[in-house]
Amino acid sequence: MTSVDADLWEMSKKLADVNEYRTIEHNQKTPENLGLLCSVKGKDEKWYRGLVQFLPVNSQLRVLYIDYGFFESVKVENVYRLPPEFFSTPIMAFPCSLFSLGDEVEAVKTQQLSFLKAGLLGKVLDVEIKRFEEEQHLYSITVIGVEENQVAEPKPTQKLPKMKAPTVFEREEESPQCGYLNCETIMGEAMAKTLKEEELDVDSVFVGYVEHVQNPNIFWVRSQKLNDEFEEMMTKMTDNYSRVKLDEDVLLNPEPGTLCCAVYEKDMHFYRCVVAESLEHGSEVLFIDFGNIEKVPRMMIKKIPETLAKKAAFAFCCTLVNVFPMDEFWTTAKTAFFRRAVSNKALRVHIVQKGKNKCVVDLSVVGDDNNQSITELLISSKQAQYWNNIALEPVVKHKSNFHGKNKGSCDSRHHWE
Repeated sequence: MTSVDADLWEMSKKLADVNEYRTIEHNQKTPENLGLLCSVKGKDEKWYRGLVQFLPVNSQLRVLYIDYGFFESVKVENVYRLPPEFFSTPIMAFPCSLFSLGDEVEAVKTQQLSFLKAGLLGKVLDVEIKRFEEEQHLYSITVIGVEENQVAEPKPTQKLPKMKAPTVFEREEESPQCGYLNCETIMGEAMAKTLKEEELDVDSVFVGYVEHVQNPNIFWVRSQKLNDEFEEMMTKMTDNYSRVKLDEDVLLNPEPGTLCCAVYEKDMHFYRCVVAESLEHGSEVLFIDFGNIEKVPRMMIKKIPETLAKKAAFAFCCTLVNVFPMDEFWTTAKTAFFRRAVSNKALRVHIVQKGKNKCVVDLSVVGDDNNQSITELLISSKQAQYWNNIALEPVVKHKSNFHGKNKGSCDSRHHWE
């Protein structure tokens, strides 16, 4: 539909901004944990939303460009995760067939096929939808005319210069051009600092709590080990900002990567955060001790005292080992099932793999008599598919930081969903 041409070009440009930068900075050579929907760089060097159909063959993936309706085989290194903001964008193409060609006279059939050929060559078709064929899941249409395509071609996407990824807690003149990419950078650097400070690495096992859930592949974990320090910091933060007036200590001209404190709307408390993207009347921020990403008005974003800025983030991003959504994405119901299984419980957390901005973890509830992992629970309950991506080996006890004592989670107001 010509009405969505501008939206398609804008989407392609945004995908290019995210993924061309990631290609330059990270030089991806192996496939990510993509999911079915993904970002794809086509043979025309433009970026599209794609649907992965099969596993790679000879380093090639066959994908369906869902907004255009055609297939292409592309190199594995040209396929990336689709940024979450594009999951909710409606699909902009739908399957059709020419209406009742078999019953038409030869002249009408010839005209319809001529129109269709013109459309394939770039002309704009005027079509009338006759009906929806439920069994074939497609629309029957009649082409009633052809027009020249008067829509101007988009400006070419500017290539991003090679540059070092900006440090999270330092301001630099150049920064990533997309809020999603900013969040990935922030998550990666914050996680590295947290794991170093808590002496956690691959094969570490510890008691922790899930603070925030987006889905089973994106959730945030905080270890029990630093409960006391966490509560002490929260008390200091509350005391500090209880004395600050609305128009005081406002963070002026926030730049992506700036550490600050902001109000969380649901409880009106201040929490530590990092600016992910500047908006017209505020900023989008990542609450680094919990994992929420929220839009906050400018007046509610404050400078952070040095005493509160020194400590590494208490939570870090994780993905559950060996699970894959049964649908194209994690549905609300299946995410809610996972959330109920892990929220407000002491969990045995085993880090089995470490990525650039999240850890792959195996979870189980401390004291569970069934000794069943959360992965096994999701699969046996038909909430997820099993994806044998990582072989799990028995944990070597002397490598672990696991302690069975359950101190209980912190105040429930800190557990955000």
